[in-house]
Amino acid sequence: MEALALRPPSVRCGSPATCCRTSSASYDRGEGINPKGWQEDIVFGLLYQADTHARLGNEANALAYCARLPADFWTPGVYGAPRGGKAEIADTLRRMAAEARRQRGTPSAK
Repeated sequence: MEALALRPPSVRCGSPATCCRTSSASYDRGEGINPKGWQEDIVFGLLYQADTHARLGNEANALAYCARLPADFWTPGVYGAPRGGKAEIADTLRRMAAEARRQRGTPSAK
Protein backbone atom coordinates (compact mmCIF):
# COMPACT_ATOMS: atom_id res chain seq x y z
CA MET A 1 0.00 0.00 0.00
CA GLU A 2 1.34 3.41 -0.95
CA ALA A 3 1.84 5.92 1.86
CA LEU A 4 -0.08 9.17 1.72
CA ALA A 5 2.30 12.03 0.94
CA LEU A 6 1.19 15.47 2.05
CA ARG A 7 2.89 17.37 -0.69
CA PRO A 8 2.18 17.76 -4.37
CA PRO A 9 3.17 14.54 -6.14
CA SER A 10 6.29 14.52 -8.29
CA VAL A 11 4.60 12.28 -10.83
CA ARG A 12 4.62 13.20 -14.47
CA CYS A 13 1.02 13.00 -15.59
CA GLY A 14 0.77 15.02 -18.78
CA SER A 15 -0.64 18.51 -18.66
CA PRO A 16 -0.62 20.66 -15.50
CA ALA A 17 -4.42 20.44 -15.41
CA THR A 18 -4.26 16.63 -15.46
CA CYS A 19 -1.72 16.68 -12.63
CA CYS A 20 -3.93 18.99 -10.58
CA ARG A 21 -6.99 16.79 -11.12
CA THR A 22 -4.93 13.73 -10.12
CA SER A 23 -3.62 15.53 -7.03
CA SER A 24 -7.09 16.74 -6.08
CA ALA A 25 -8.48 13.21 -6.27
CA SER A 26 -5.60 11.94 -4.11
CA TYR A 27 -6.20 14.63 -1.49
CA ASP A 28 -9.91 13.84 -1.49
CA ARG A 29 -9.09 10.17 -0.82
CA GLY A 30 -6.72 11.21 1.97
CA GLU A 31 -9.42 13.29 3.58
CA GLY A 32 -11.88 10.43 3.24
CA ILE A 33 -9.59 8.15 5.25
CA ASN A 34 -9.71 10.39 8.33
CA PRO A 35 -11.91 13.48 7.89
CA LYS A 36 -11.51 14.67 11.48
CA GLY A 37 -7.73 14.30 11.39
CA TRP A 38 -7.59 16.05 8.01
CA GLN A 39 -9.44 19.05 9.45
CA GLU A 40 -7.67 19.20 12.82
CA ASP A 41 -4.23 17.61 12.39
CA ILE A 42 -3.23 17.46 8.73
CA VAL A 43 -4.28 20.98 7.80
CA PHE A 44 -1.69 21.25 5.04
CA GLY A 45 -3.90 18.85 3.09
CA LEU A 46 -6.55 21.57 3.04
CA LEU A 47 -3.99 24.07 1.75
CA TYR A 48 -2.90 21.70 -1.02
CA GLN A 49 -6.53 21.01 -1.94
CA ALA A 50 -7.12 24.77 -2.18
CA ASP A 51 -3.95 25.16 -4.26
CA THR A 52 -4.89 22.45 -6.76
CA HIS A 53 -8.39 23.86 -7.23
CA ALA A 54 -6.97 27.35 -7.81
CA ARG A 55 -4.55 25.95 -10.41
CA LEU A 56 -7.57 24.42 -12.17
CA GLY A 57 -9.32 27.81 -12.13
CA ASN A 58 -11.95 26.67 -9.64
CA GLU A 59 -11.98 29.67 -7.32
CA ALA A 60 -15.07 28.65 -5.35
CA ASN A 61 -13.63 25.27 -4.31
CA ALA A 62 -10.20 26.79 -3.64
CA LEU A 63 -11.70 29.36 -1.30
CA ALA A 64 -13.91 26.75 0.38
CA TYR A 65 -10.86 24.70 1.32
CA CYS A 66 -9.03 27.84 2.43
CA ALA A 67 -11.96 28.76 4.69
CA ARG A 68 -11.54 25.44 6.50
CA LEU A 69 -7.98 26.27 7.57
CA PRO A 70 -7.59 27.18 11.26
CA ALA A 71 -8.00 30.89 12.04
CA ASP A 72 -4.38 31.20 13.13
CA PHE A 73 -2.94 29.26 10.17
CA TRP A 74 0.23 30.61 8.60
CA THR A 75 2.68 29.02 6.16
CA PRO A 76 5.91 30.10 4.50
CA GLY A 77 4.59 28.63 1.23
CA VAL A 78 5.98 25.10 1.01
CA TYR A 79 6.14 23.14 -2.26
CA GLY A 80 4.95 26.15 -4.24
CA ALA A 81 1.66 26.50 -2.37
CA PRO A 82 0.48 29.99 -1.37
CA ARG A 83 2.11 31.56 1.66
CA GLY A 84 0.91 33.72 4.52
CA GLY A 85 -2.17 33.71 6.71
CA LYS A 86 -5.68 32.82 5.58
CA ALA A 87 -6.45 36.24 4.08
CA GLU A 88 -3.18 36.34 2.12
CA ILE A 89 -3.67 32.77 0.95
CA ALA A 90 -7.24 33.55 -0.18
CA ASP A 91 -6.01 36.56 -2.19
CA THR A 92 -3.33 34.42 -3.82
CA LEU A 93 -5.85 31.67 -4.61
CA ARG A 94 -8.15 34.21 -6.30
CA ARG A 95 -5.29 35.46 -8.47
CA MET A 96 -4.16 31.91 -9.30
CA ALA A 97 -7.67 30.83 -10.29
CA ALA A 98 -8.18 33.93 -12.44
CA GLU A 99 -4.86 33.32 -14.19
CA ALA A 100 -5.71 29.65 -14.79
CA ARG A 101 -9.06 30.65 -16.33
CA ARG A 102 -7.40 33.36 -18.41
CA GLN A 103 -4.86 30.89 -19.78
CA ARG A 104 -7.66 28.50 -20.75
CA GLY A 105 -9.86 31.28 -22.10
CA THR A 106 -12.70 30.47 -19.71
CA PRO A 107 -14.96 33.12 -18.18
CA SER A 108 -14.41 34.82 -14.87
CA ALA A 109 -15.82 33.27 -11.70
CA LYS A 110 -17.81 36.46 -11.01
